[in-house]
Amino acid sequence: MAVPSAATPLTLRRCLRVLEAQLRSFSADPEQLGAPVAGVIAYDPADPETFLEGQIVLAIGYDPGSEAFFELAERATRARATAVLVKEGPDRPEHSLPGAGPIPVLLLTRNADWGGVLAVLRGLTAHDGAASTSGVPLGDLFGLAHALAELAGGAVSLVDYLGRVVGYSTLPGQAIDDMRRQSTLALQEPTPPSENPTYRRVYQSVGALSFPGSAQQLPRVAIAIRADGEPLGAIWVIKTDVAEHPSTQAFLAAVEPLVALHMVHARQAGADSELRKTHLLRTLLEDPGHSSPASEQLGLVHGQPHTVIAFALRDHSRDPFVGPERRLLHLVRVSAETAFPRSASALLGSMVVLVGQGADDAAIGYFTARTVQLTSQAIGLRASAGIGRVAQTLPALGDSYRQAILALRTRQKPLAIGASAHEAAADSVSFDEVRTQLGLLAAGEAIRQGGYSDDDAITALLAEDERTDGPLSQTLLTFLNQHGSIRHTAEELRVHQNTVRYRLDRISADFGIRLDQPLDRLWAWLRLVTLGERALPRRHAEPGEPIA
Repeated sequence: MAVPSAATPLTLRRCLRVLEAQLRSFSADPEQLGAPVAGVIAYDPADPETFLEGQIVLAIGYDPGSEAFFELAERATRARATAVLVKEGPDRPEHSLPGAGPIPVLLLTRNADWGGVLAVLRGLTAHDGAASTSGVPLGDLFGLAHALAELAGGAVSLVDYLGRVVGYSTLPGQAIDDMRRQSTLALQEPTPPSENPTYRRVYQSVGALSFPGSAQQLPRVAIAIRADGEPLGAIWVIKTDVAEHPSTQAFLAAVEPLVALHMVHARQAGADSELRKTHLLRTLLEDPGHSSPASEQLGLVHGQPHTVIAFALRDHSRDPFVGPERRLLHLVRVSAETAFPRSASALLGSMVVLVGQGADDAAIGYFTARTVQLTSQAIGLRASAGIGRVAQTLPALGDSYRQAILALRTRQKPLAIGASAHEAAADSVSFDEVRTQLGLLAAGEAIRQGGYSDDDAITALLAEDERTDGPLSQTLLTFLNQHGSIRHTAEELRVHQNTVRYRLDRISADFGIRLDQPLDRLWAWLRLVTLGERALPRRHAEPGEPIA
């Protein structure tokens, strides 16, 4: 059955399973564990006539080693109560449980919440599944899955909007299949919810859905978990008896608001943890004076080489449920677990920055390229990555970080610099692979910021091409890149050699650029090649124009 009923009387054993996360120990024999539970009551010594038969008695405020508690236990025994609950003592937590006696004594941990315990037990005795799970510590998603599985009578998985399994039950005797085994072992659904038609159905439904199963999958019931209309994830319950699906659907509808509260709390706790990781990683990379304590808290090892890798998305997400940068962060972390002995990662702005222990350039390059490829497959968005140089000490990580960012930017903004076909097409690149281009760009920026390019011949040439949509600047850059060869320039531009000569004569005559002077050629090349993202348009021959 989905919830306790008259056909399945509530027993002490069932209560123990639901309260398991808050129990220190208990004193009861097997026969006592099968005793029925009629209700729960907070014992009031001022009202000695309270009816206790069949009740679980909460000994609030009692020390289990005190005479007062032994008197309460004796009275509960005489009144045929089912059990007594008491918190562990402040002085002897490991030895404060009385020996086995005529009434079971359940010893709660010192930080157990009496209000939650009372709510969960009252929920069980009232057959209210929503209330019964309220005894689970807020945000304890594994404890929550355990309680839900006990009440629903089937294995439970809690899956967040990223497809991560954030909680699952392990009660003995509940059927599971290979799909469930694989997802709980990996703590991840094999297909992201945004790409899974079944999840789409669940998220689009206003209630719980029944899935009859197949030869490979056991029947299931699922419901979306929402907070203020935002999908947080889903509850999945394996129910082999399809006849019980309607009652399980009703049960999930009843507990869904409470599960949402748990997931929001867990997510907020996770957000707080992420903020701390972001702060620590930023401190490690940007504040060398405090890098040592930050690295220790991030779990990184002194005396080992580390490398910084920066990832970023090129595309915008079309998924209404998922923050794409956080999905990228999760993917980077999962991939890094098998690639590095130790690593730390966080979102810094729109970038996912990873510090990985290791100095093998080939292995780091493979990991980075593979992660970028997996991002496209798993998220459906194109990513780029830049790799800094290996830092031999933790304080030197700041240099690796800056190099990774610079390398990443060359993937995000095309350069007007001659790069190899591999470098131009690659979504990930190391700082060493683009060091020359980055140095030239820095030189070009210094030229512009110093005012050396103001109103020079190249500025006039670019303005003329902009006004007439002309080919002169592209012809000049190609000519210089081809080491002054008119034939090779004509082949590159797909024009006649005489056309190249005509354009070069115009450049010399109209703009005063002396192509026979080495300094003029160097200045023109440096100015044109460092235009950065303002790359020159490529012009080719018009139809019918001869090629040399």
